[in-house]
Amino acid sequence: MGKLLICLCLLICFTEHCSGNTPALRSVAVKGTLYCGKTPAENAKVRLFRVYVDPDKNKGQLALHEALDTRIVGSSGMFDLTANTNNRPVNETELAPAIGIYHQCGDEKKEGYRRVILKVPQEYVTLGRVPRKTYDIGTLNLELKYPKEGHVKEFLEKN
Repeated sequence: MGKLLICLCLLICFTEHCSGNTPALRSVAVKGTLYCGKTPAENAKVRLFRVYVDPDKNKGQLALHEALDTRIVGSSGMFDLTANTNNRPVNETELAPAIGIYHQCGDEKKEGYRRVILKVPQEYVTLGRVPRKTYDIGTLNLELKYPKEGHVKEFLEKN
């Protein structure tokens, strides 16, 4: 009887794990369109990050932790990003996402990229391997100077 109960418990655990619907697995999707003035912001780079807030550094500002997905914007200016916490340890399945937009709109003669970080609202983080909602940032004109906009000299894996 005890062996049967253990086998049944293992079967249930295995089934839950393989279905991808474990409570720890989270996902997110973001889409939008980027313009530089009246033309699509072709070749802008968009990256989806896991972030955390470090209260000891930078007065509680967002710290980019891990790049989850990266896209180069095409001729239409549109992009789609998706990510999930699959294959991560259970203690690393929380997902606080943000997107980084790297571009040279209005800055073509300077070295490097302008960088805008936008936090994704937590209600767009869903349970499961596939996102159930998509956060649509709409259409952004990158000619504008955004609050807390930064500048990076290179587009690297970690920035």
